[in-house]
Amino acid sequence: MVKKDILSATGAAGVIQKGEGVQVIYGPQVNIIKSHLEDYLSSNHKDEAVMTEEKPVEKLNVTHAESSQKLVKKITIASPMQGEVAPISASPDEAFAEKMMGDGVTLIPNTGDVVAPCNGTVEFVFDTRHAIGLTTEDGIEMLIHVGIDTVKLNGDGFEAFVKAGDQVKKGDKLLHFDLEVIREKVPSISSPVICTSLKDNQKLVLLSCGQKHAGDDIFEIEVYQ
Repeated sequence: MVKKDILSATGAAGVIQKGEGVQVIYGPQVNIIKSHLEDYLSSNHKDEAVMTEEKPVEKLNVTHAESSQKLVKKITIASPMQGEVAPISASPDEAFAEKMMGDGVTLIPNTGDVVAPCNGTVEFVFDTRHAIGLTTEDGIEMLIHVGIDTVKLNGDGFEAFVKAGDQVKKGDKLLHFDLEVIREKVPSISSPVICTSLKDNQKLVLLSCGQKHAGDDIFEIEVYQ
């Protein structure tokens, strides 16, 4: 009974269906969508929602710049955690691995500290403190997501040191999490670090994989004109 076309028409980046499980991917704005859904449910609204026919949502190609364009800028992003860096395709979460929420890397941390990967502004900190959104000084929107399915922990084991609107410098402490406690409660501690809304003239280039310290450069955003 799952109607993927209607779910896509609501702005979902993707719909994953496995057996009786359904995952609808909305990206960093999911907190707002969740709030609206909770308001709707609490209103005890009985009427069935009516959906008008929608055109299929056009998928945005976020990683390709035209070969004929000129490279005008490179924006370097550092690792926000100490650990092992791998391409985002290595993420155990299908939504991240297939770049439904953006391009980037996945990182297996070996410490519990998350620091700013660049200078920028904190856009949001999830209520459960397992993820944080940033906008770089160059306007690149980023998401740092600690672990897989960590939202289900409801903040247990997480501490936030910043809030929405804060200005941060590269290396500033953003979050702390109890790595050992979390490791025992979730499917994976693999942590995606992604750019959520790259433009057509912006391309993400992975610099290197393997063990990295927080602050080591891990990828660049090439900007074309």
